Amino acid sequence: MKKGFSLLEMIIVIAVIGIIIGVTAVAGVRMVNSSKKKTLQTSIQTIVSALQVYKQLNGDYPKTEQEFKDFLLNKNHHYFNSCPVNPFYPDKEHPENGWYWDPNTLSVYPVTSSNGGGS
Repeated sequence: MKKGFSLLEMIIVIAVIGIIIGVTAVAGVRMVNSSKKKTLQTSIQTIVSALQVYKQLNGDYPKTEQEFKDFLLNKNHHYFNSCPVNPFYPDKEHPENGWYWDPNTLSVYPVTSSNGGGS
């Protein structure tokens, strides 16, 4: 009698390992995206709160995209310890570009690769 594994047994084991890895990878990606969504919500809330302070100090909200970027970068006052991060924006060296400010609706939007943001 021969000892060892047949080719069929090896294929079955490899297939089961592949399925386990695939399920684990999908769960990992979902966890990362969930974490990014929570970070995004927190960053937006932080920006909105700081905009209230900005309005109290300046009498109005930023009127232009550049004023908004200066606000995010603490050019005039220190509203943040560091610029709030949009976790879905790829340029981590310029986090201020990860946000779009619409002065007409007084709304902050995250910039994604699909919407391109304002400027």
